[in-house]
Amino acid sequence: MAKNFKKANNHLTTVNARSVGIDVHKDKFVACFEEVICGADAGNDSQTHEEYLTVAGSLADRAALIAWVKERNPSVIIMESTGIYWKALFKEMEEAGLEANLINPRHFHRPDEGRKTDTADALFLASLGRLGLFKASFIPCEPYRTLRLFVVAHHKNTTALVANKNRHQKILDDAGIHLGNVFSDPTQGKSAQAVLQLLIDDELTLENVKACLQRRCKATPEQVMAACAGTLTPAARELLRMYMEQIRLISQHNERLEAFMEEKLNDDKWAIELLQSIPGVDHDAAVSMISIFGTDLKNNFPSASAFVRWAGVCPGNNESAGVRKSTKCPHGLKTIKTIAVEC
Repeated sequence: MAKNFKKANNHLTTVNARSVGIDVHKDKFVACFEEVICGADAGNDSQTHEEYLTVAGSLADRAALIAWVKERNPSVIIMESTGIYWKALFKEMEEAGLEANLINPRHFHRPDEGRKTDTADALFLASLGRLGLFKASFIPCEPYRTLRLFVVAHHKNTTALVANKNRHQKILDDAGIHLGNVFSDPTQGKSAQAVLQLLIDDELTLENVKACLQRRCKATPEQVMAACAGTLTPAARELLRMYMEQIRLISQHNERLEAFMEEKLNDDKWAIELLQSIPGVDHDAAVSMISIFGTDLKNNFPSASAFVRWAGVCPGNNESAGVRKSTKCPHGLKTIKTIAVEC
């Protein structure tokens, strides 16, 4: 007598009768709509009905996908967080009034049974939504998502600025010119920049140095001339000129980014002041923190322990058969870890 094999998840309780799972790719989205049908001829076991839609990644195709999802009025929408390709669709779903849940592939680990396809992945995501077996990732609301873009750009610019300053300083040290002995930062300040311009233009004389030094400069013209005693090749002068232009441009961009951030944080100054009351946290660190997790931690995380687990700044817990294994920190947001270490 042949056995009547049943699906392994038939005994699980359906939480959402209508669910949509979206498998995200760079230039393709595969969606699956799964609906539970409880008919008289279905017996005690519920049956499901699936529909699939595959679209490209253009704006018109994403709009068609959103319209397709809205027509089916699902109770829950599950999206896979593939790189940054989910962001455009996620934002457009928000604007269309749809509440999508983003899940990390690390949290569900679909087993590879030799039948892995895009439609199978979309069905698996829809089944997770139907059964309620998912944990939605924390996505900050606006304006914090935009603020995070500004903070990341400012951080990248600052890293590039430090790299250019180091290259600039190496060229001067290679020529035997030690401006760091007379200026705290040879690339910043009116006096230092004016002396550097004289070096680049090969117009370094005692009279010119006296004319360009500011009153607040502590170094004397003679000390500056002694520090500038060296030989700059034409190639070194050209490199110095290029690095100085890059330093000025990056500094201007950072000033604009800081103005944008201050505008976005106009209503959250109280949160910045509160974070700055923590020893070691300055204004820049407070702005970076707010851009990452916002100000409403109480509604976004169930407890403080859940927040530190999400950030990945707590010890891991890996125990099996009474043997405690590695306790390395869980995978979290690297930016938060960097800021915490700096503070």
